[in-house]
Formats: sequence, C-alpha cells, structure tokens
Amino acid sequence: SFDGKPVELFTSHLESPESSSLKLQANIQSISSTGEMAILLDCEVDMFGCHNGTLARVPLVGGTPREVMEHVYQADWGPDGQQLAVVRANDEGQYQLEYPIGTVLYKAAGRISGMRVSPKGDMVAFTDNPTLGDPGGSVMAVDRSGQKRTLSSGWKSAGGLAWPPSGEEVWFSAGKNRVNALYAVTLSGNERLVFQPPGNVGLQDISRDGRLLLQRGIPRSRMIVSTAGSEKELDLAWFDWSTSADISSDGNNLLFYEWGTAVGGVPFVYLRKMDGSNEPVRLGPGKPFALSPDGKWALAVQESAQPQLVLFSTGPGQPRLLPRGDINEYHYASWFPDGQQILFTGMEPGHALRSYVQDISGGQPRPITEEGIIALLVSPDGKQLVVWAPDKGPDGKYYLSPIDGTKSAPIPGLEMGERPIRWSADGRALYVLGSGDFNTNIFRIDLSSGRRELRTEIVPDQVGFVALELTPGGVQITPDGKSYVYTYWTALRDLFLAEGLK
Repeated sequence: SFDGKPVELFTSHLESPESSSLKLQANIQSISSTGEMAILLDCEVDMFGCHNGTLARVPLVGGTPREVMEHVYQADWGPDGQQLAVVRANDEGQYQLEYPIGTVLYKAAGRISGMRVSPKGDMVAFTDNPTLGDPGGSVMAVDRSGQKRTLSSGWKSAGGLAWPPSGEEVWFSAGKNRVNALYAVTLSGNERLVFQPPGNVGLQDISRDGRLLLQRGIPRSRMIVSTAGSEKELDLAWFDWSTSADISSDGNNLLFYEWGTAVGGVPFVYLRKMDGSNEPVRLGPGKPFALSPDGKWALAVQESAQPQLVLFSTGPGQPRLLPRGDINEYHYASWFPDGQQILFTGMEPGHALRSYVQDISGGQPRPITEEGIIALLVSPDGKQLVVWAPDKGPDGKYYLSPIDGTKSAPIPGLEMGERPIRWSADGRALYVLGSGDFNTNIFRIDLSSGRRELRTEIVPDQVGFVALELTPGGVQITPDGKSYVYTYWTALRDLFLAEGLK
C-alpha cells in the first residue's frame, strides 16, 4: 500500500528496483512450487496483518482469482504445490490450523500467526499468541498427526516465521522488549541469534538457496485529541506506542500508556493535559483503564505472573494495591459513579471471562455477571450496565442490563459492528463507535427512541495507516460529547533482500 492507497499486489525482479502492479487488491500468502499464488481477498487489515478474508488461487502472472474458502486468516502451500495449510476461524470463533484443508491439527486459545509448512511437508510451524490482542507468544510446531511441541517461548512480540531449506530449524523474528531480531531454533528447542539489525526486523520468506526477504520498520501510534471549542485536532503521542485509555469527565486530562521500545516494552501509566500545555506525568508501571469520576485516581493493572489492580493518585499520594482474590487475568475496567467501586472483567482459574465489582476500600472482588457475560459501563445513576453477551451472531451483542439482575434488553438503535464507549452525562444516551476500516464516526444514541446523532467523524491520516486502536479507551469521548481522543497505528516499512545469513 503506497500513499494511503488500498493494498495491492506487485511483482519485482531482483535485478531492478522497478515494480509492476498485478491489478489485484489482495494480500499474498504463499507461492507454490508450481508457480501459483495463494492470496486473501477482502481481508481485514490490522496491526497484525491482513486477516479474515476469502482464500483464492491465482497464477503468478495474475488473472482472475479462483475462490477457495471464506474466513481465512493465513494460508501456505505444502511442498507438493497441491495442498494448502490454512488458519481460519471455526464456528465457535476459535482459531484453528488445518493441513490439508479440512484436517484440524491445532486449535488456539488466542491467535495463530506466522504459519508455515516445512520443506518436507511433515510439520507446520507457527506462533501461538495466547490472547487475540497479544503480539507475542510462543513458536510452536505440529506434525501431521497433531502432535505439538513448543520450540521457543516468552516473546513480547513476533514478526514472521519461515523454514530454511534444510528443514532442521525454524527461523523467526521476535523480541523480548518489542524490538524484533532474527532467531533460529531447532526442533529440539536449541535457540540462537541470527541477526540483530538496527530497528525492527520482520521475516517474510526464505528461498530455496537460503536468501531471505526481510522487512524493517517500527510501528508507531498517533494519539489524536480534540477539546471543547478547539478548531483543530492535536497529536499528543509522547513516545513510540502512546495509547489512550480515558479522558477525565471535564475534558481536561488524558490518561494514556506507553508500552513500546522507549519504555523497554513494559507499560507505564501517564497523565497529561488535553490541550497539550504540559509534558506528560508518569504515574507508575501498569496498563491504565480509567480515571475516577472526580479525576483523583487512575485505575490500572500491573501485569505479571500474578497481575493486580492498582490505584495511582493523580496528585500527591501513594499507589494503592487492590486485593486480587483468585483473579489471574484482568481485561477491562471502569468506575461506578460514586467513585467507591470499580467494575472489571477478569478470569479465575477454571472459569470463563465474566465481570466483577470491587470496593476500592479494599474489599474482595465479587462476580456481577454470569460466565461469558461481560459488563463494560455503569450508568450515571448506578442502576444499569452495558453488557456484551455471545448469544447473538458471531460477534455477540450488546445489551442494557439492570444491575439488580432483572431482564436485559437490546440497545435501541445500535447497529451491528458498533460498540458503546461512554454514557452521556444525563444517562439518557450512549456514545457509540461506528464500524469502519479507516474512517468511522462517533454517534450519540438516545436510549428511549433509538435516534442517532453524529457527534464527530474520525479521519486518520491514511499514509501508513494500519488500524484504529479498538480496545476500550482507544477511542473515547467525554460525557458532554465535546472532547474526544482516538489512537491509531501506522507502519512505514522497507523490504530487503538478505544474503549470507547462517
């Protein structure tokens, strides 16, 4: 994709810097030994690549693609040039690896990336990302009988995988501090560093004579804000991976975190003025969720083997740890309007995700929803919850649920693909983020009539655009609808041919 245009297929000869378009808006997955390409059509572009498209076959010289199957995330040819390995979503929405198509070899709890078939066709290597939004994970291999093995683990980020011609190792690009270098690992788990260039390296492919295609570039975020009465937006990104989490109710302060190379790949909580008049104040280590209604506390999670919620004072004061009980994962959190309780989504061992309520005075977390039901936002009067349930459609559905447990009701006027992001100050409406790959909108939906009102249009710069940050807080608006923030990701990359690496 050049200059903000759609993703397109090009061919280039190694002897010349010129490229020719194949006139196909698609993402290349693999080229077979017989000169046929596996491509994805109409796929979704995000920071992890091009996913959930229609798998198709097309000659290397171009032409009209022949569609094979839908909802495919990755594909790779086997060495015979006849069979394909695919990663796709099953009926339960779970990632699964099939080789050949129809034979399931592996199902993942999170996401599967970087999948490649071995030169002999007897194994498939891939990266197992433990959660959907996690760019890191473990390098795995599975044989044709479904026997799996972990080759290398503990990576914070991963950026490509391939087999060298011998098939005795798997080469992969990954990093422990979110800056990827090139590594090799044997099938018995012996690991070594192959190449550490400046910047971030991504492995694309290895040829039969051992030459490599590498890409280099570091993804960056843009954190765009607009305040009440302002005539233009400001970019308040601080380091390389600034990511918004919340805006204070009065629209004066922005809560965000840094988690890229500048801070060593470990998230840190920051607070700054929405008008950009001060440099950010670092509150402490952790990933923030939300500011308290009075703006005096920032709720965050400190991720470790035993993650724990922490309250950072936005003024003088010491951090306060909240009891974790049996919680071993934290996902989302927000505040009750009284500022004395929090709502969070988490998980206990042996249980599915659900939501909990906890007193900030130090009480233990208490379940507030059934397993599989996620509560996200508490109404200003403290009587209703915005919840997500997986019972309607492949992506679930949002509901309004009385906090006393009586019958839930669908949110009037909410369309498929939209997501609630904040209650209005009077509790009569919800602000929702519209669907859209590039440009999208924030609407105010009246809960009594379902009437929609456009509040703002989000238009990121298309050059190098990868995706909007869609985790809670990635797009946020104040209760009065006058100030907002959105975070999006960009990536400008260079492609290299590398020779002589061993």
